[in-house]
Amino acid sequence: MGVGLLIVFSLLIVLLFFFFWLFMYSRKRKSKVGIVISLVAFTCLLSILFTNNIDELTITKEDVKKDLKKINIGLNSDFEIKNNTVSGMPERNQITEIEIPKSEIEKIITEIKQSKNFKEYKNDFEVYDNDISLNIPSDGQILNIKYPKFYSRELYKEIDNIPTRMFLTVYEGKNILEYQIMED
Repeated sequence: MGVGLLIVFSLLIVLLFFFFWLFMYSRKRKSKVGIVISLVAFTCLLSILFTNNIDELTITKEDVKKDLKKINIGLNSDFEIKNNTVSGMPERNQITEIEIPKSEIEKIITEIKQSKNFKEYKNDFEVYDNDISLNIPSDGQILNIKYPKFYSRELYKEIDNIPTRMFLTVYEGKNILEYQIMED
C-alpha cells in the first residue's frame, strides 16, 4: 500500500508542475483557453491534497447525526460541534467531539448499560489482559462497554465498501460525546 501511495503522490506532483507550466506558457502566449484549463486542473489537483482539511471544516450537524445513526445513537436535542479532526490518506481517521446536554449523555449511558452484550471492565489490567480492542467482531455487531474511566459503543463493519471501525466515548458527569471513525 505504501508504494502505491508514493506513486500516486509522485504523479500528483508531476501533474501539478505540468499544469503550472501550462499556466505560465499560456500566460506568456496570452491564451485564455490554456489559462482557464490550467487553473481549473491546478485547483482540482490542489483540492485532492487538502481533502482532509476541507472535511474538517465542512462537517455539519446532519453529518454528525448520520455518523451516530450507524451505531444506533439518535440525538433528540441540539448540540454543538466542538472539534473535528481528519487525518490519513487513504486510511482515513476522523475524531469528532460534540457538546450535548447531560440528559442526552445519561440516556446514552443507560442504553449502553441496558444492552444485551454490555461488558464492564473494573480496572485497566482487565482491559489489557482481554485486549478487546483487537477482537471487535467484523459482522457488524455493536459492542457496549464500560471501561474504567468511560463508556463506549464500538462497531466494525463495511460502510460504503470500506472496512470501518467506529468508537463512541462518553464520560459520566460530562457533556462531551466523542466519536472516532477509522477506515482500514
